[in-house]
Amino acid sequence: KYMYYGNGKYTETINFALAKAESVEEIEKHDWPDISWYDFESILPIIKQFPNYPFMVGYFAPGWFAWEVRGMAQFMIDCVENKAIAHAILNHICDFGYEYFKKCPEFITCGQWSKNGGS
Repeated sequence: KYMYYGNGKYTETINFALAKAESVEEIEKHDWPDISWYDFESILPIIKQFPNYPFMVGYFAPGWFAWEVRGMAQFMIDCVENKAIAHAILNHICDFGYEYFKKCPEFITCGQWSKNGGS
């Protein structure tokens, strides 16, 4: 849903894929993203076109992603009352993030990792 403010707008999630899940089994059955869905090679022409510019190749915020699939209030409740569900969600998100960032150095062959933030 678009949320408007002043001269701008942003999107806000209103339907959460796992809002009604009541068990870890339901969390496990969710169609979680797979690293094979991503085409890392497609970014190389852009990186090569601008060799003197920094590029951020990822963003990782497990808590934010968790409440994007569960709803913020429900995920906070899960963290206290349904820890197994909260852990299952975070495990999927963190496993994906690990695979994503592990893959990044493989496709950046034309650049150099930042000495401050990369490896």
